[in-house]
Amino acid sequence: MIKLNLLPPEEKKILALEKARRWVMFYSSALIGLTLVLAVLLSAIWLYVHTQLKTADTNLVTAQASVRGQDLKNQQNLITQLNNKLAKINALQKKRKYFSPLLASLAELVPGGVHLEGLSLSDQGTAVLSGFAQKREQFLIFKQTLESSPLFTDVASPLTNLTSQTDLTFSLQFKFNPETLNK
Repeated sequence: MIKLNLLPPEEKKILALEKARRWVMFYSSALIGLTLVLAVLLSAIWLYVHTQLKTADTNLVTAQASVRGQDLKNQQNLITQLNNKLAKINALQKKRKYFSPLLASLAELVPGGVHLEGLSLSDQGTAVLSGFAQKREQFLIFKQTLESSPLFTDVASPLTNLTSQTDLTFSLQFKFNPETLNK
């Protein structure tokens, strides 16, 4: 089939322009419509992602708060355990006995020629002292010094301490104030 266009050339130009305008309008409308559809789609995707991020942030804050709470509880438990151990150590230190002042006082009373070999102390305030004296007189001076000291009482010496004149091995029993060990 043959198409004949009997319109004048000016009308043909107007018709061609009208046809071109319609195509431009159609493609522009399609492009604007497609852009609007894509914008709506992107907005929906953005809203979904934004909601997911808010939920994730909320979950993260909740998880961090619970971890901090657990860490705080763990730290409080550790502090409580440490305080209990420190209380036990403090109780042991209060029960501690200080032998240094008693030994220093005893060492000051020992005259020349007398050597101390052993000392046994009890918490009840009794002591057993053994030693060696070159002469009996030195031992007797030491025994007299112990008896006259205000720190030591009830000095007892068995008779076997007096059997020899020289190279005397002796043993003494005496009492002391147990409170002197707590200072």
